[in-house]
Amino acid sequence: MFKNYLSYQFAQGFDRACRASEVSAAVKEKLVRSSEKMLDHFAKSLTAKDSTEEAKFFFVSLLCLRDCRDILSESGLVVPEIQSKYDVLHRRLEQLCLSGCKTEKNQLRLLG
Repeated sequence: MFKNYLSYQFAQGFDRACRASEVSAAVKEKLVRSSEKMLDHFAKSLTAKDSTEEAKFFFVSLLCLRDCRDILSESGLVVPEIQSKYDVLHRRLEQLCLSGCKTEKNQLRLLG
């Protein structure tokens, strides 16, 4: 059993909500691509070799999640199901990033 099972389930639910959303084809393509990347990086964090690598994957996953929000904002769409799942997942990913930061003596050295 892995340690972030519930968070991973939230990530999968968010990805499913993005895929099932009824938005224009162009917006949906961008949204699904970002959501897919978010889920992929989250999955990679589960097999990370150390806490620094795990934190990097969480951080990239968080950036992809925020990209999903930006895609919807730019298109002017409000999808309540996606927004509710986004809020929960965003808070959890921020917590995971902060936890990873603490293992690095409170330095957010994720990309270098």
